[in-house]
Amino acid sequence: MKIGTVSESLEDYLLIIHQLRQSDGQARVKEIAEKKGVKMSSVSAALKRLSREKLINYTAREVVDITPAGEGLVRRLLTRHEQVSRFLKNILGVSIKAAQQDAHGIEHHVSLETTDRLAAFLCFIEKGPGAQYDIAKHFTRYYNQCLEGVPASASTAEITERVRQICLDREEESLLDLQPGERAVVKRILAKSAIRQRLVDMGFLPNVVITMERVAPLGDPIEVKIKGFHVSLRNEEAARILIERIVSSDK
Repeated sequence: MKIGTVSESLEDYLLIIHQLRQSDGQARVKEIAEKKGVKMSSVSAALKRLSREKLINYTAREVVDITPAGEGLVRRLLTRHEQVSRFLKNILGVSIKAAQQDAHGIEHHVSLETTDRLAAFLCFIEKGPGAQYDIAKHFTRYYNQCLEGVPASASTAEITERVRQICLDREEESLLDLQPGERAVVKRILAKSAIRQRLVDMGFLPNVVITMERVAPLGDPIEVKIKGFHVSLRNEEAARILIERIVSSDK
């Protein structure tokens, strides 16, 4: 969704004008056309529309200046781009190149309401109360769990399919879904090698009953009771243990 009253295309023109003024000190129709990859006649038509919106000062064959209103819109556009890009890079772990490309495509379809919420969410998890949980780190661990067993040579399509199957399409609950006092039986373990062996050695086998005892104040680790023993697990371990709840008969 566009910001203000101008279209997505005009937003791009305004940003190009800003970029040219920042790099070259001025913006002319020819340079704008080259940057945008369109004919000069198309640029002239766009500049006239921007001028009618009082976002630029433009006279044919003259240097284009951005008005105070235009500068304000540019700042909002750049902020929107930066917030989307930061979310993709810092929280989802997307590469810098992909984040920049995707942010440009996403930002034109993000409303002001969503932009404000995204900015607040980033502040919450980077500097606010959510920072203590290090959500980005836990998400990275979870994502890597989804990719366990996928060869390094796997294509993007193969990786996407793996994530869909393991993370997105999984209807089973994990040990992390239990609340203190709730009980469940182990169905299977989504882990291999050393981690799987560690969990098996602690008694996490199919059909074994588990009781959720407590969750640490910050959410990690958790403590469960299994075979009469109290066991502490990190979230990344608990997420690998798929369970089936035991519904109490008195409910």
